[in-house]
Amino acid sequence: MKKELHSIMLIDDDIAANYFHKIIIEDSQICDEVKIFQSALEALEYLNSLKQGNLQIPDLILLDINMPRLDGWQFIEEYGRLDQARKDEIKVVMLTTSSNPRDRERAMGIEEIVDLIHKPLSVEKLQSLQKKYYT
Repeated sequence: MKKELHSIMLIDDDIAANYFHKIIIEDSQICDEVKIFQSALEALEYLNSLKQGNLQIPDLILLDINMPRLDGWQFIEEYGRLDQARKDEIKVVMLTTSSNPRDRERAMGIEEIVDLIHKPLSVEKLQSLQKKYYT
């Protein structure tokens, strides 16, 4: 049985990629809400504000690696300090253009990251994530 996701969070500084990925997510009809953050710092602030209980916890975070100020690796380091109960509800997937095998190896060595997929996002990739992590 497939579970519909309530919320997906996109964290990527690339405005065009976010626009395209939002369309793909909406076309897939896989979730109710897409939250977009062009800054990993803003995304962390949002996740920290979830402690107040009035905001939707994302089911899935799609995280870019290469971003200014706070990159994907630094985001994950800070994310690791969040309340474990909240993180248990969230799957983090690196969404990247990087073809460096060390990035995959590094990502798979981090407990909070469940997968690494390559851009561009597609309906098929989303369906695969849904089947793998939400059935």
